[in-house]
Amino acid sequence: MGKQDNHLIIPEEIDATVDSVFDAWTTPQQLEQWFPPKEYSVRFKEFNIQPGGASHYCLVSTSGLEIWRKNFYQEVRKPFKLVYTHCHSDENGGIQRHPMMARWPVEILTTVLLEEQPGNKTLLKLTLEPVNASMDEIMAFHDGIPELNQEWGGTIEQLANYFSGQ
Repeated sequence: MGKQDNHLIIPEEIDATVDSVFDAWTTPQQLEQWFPPKEYSVRFKEFNIQPGGASHYCLVSTSGLEIWRKNFYQEVRKPFKLVYTHCHSDENGGIQRHPMMARWPVEILTTVLLEEQPGNKTLLKLTLEPVNASMDEIMAFHDGIPELNQEWGGTIEQLANYFSGQ
């Protein structure tokens, strides 16, 4: 895991085929199993993963806190690549700033690259980067990389555990 300029790149080897990992990123029933942070669940209001499509979902904590997000898909190349912009939103899908960090970029470009490895394994490379961001938002992203690394690293670890049955 690490940063490169104002990008965060998280590589992980997953003990599953490329097709299986791609399906885990693009199927609501599978996302529900591994995607939400610990102590959260996810519910989808919209789910249309195709170029030009969007997904709108809510992360719900065990205490009832709701965090709405919306993803806008630019590229979907099964089974090797998924590119989308994710944003915070309201319940109706309106784009909003991060509810707890006013300087956070409104749009984060997320790229998921999957590469076949020997033994039916997959090398996953997740890249996050701010887009259409002001210098202040880019600095906030840069300052937030350690927290993002921990948050997304935990999410990718949950994906790996999903396939290993842990």
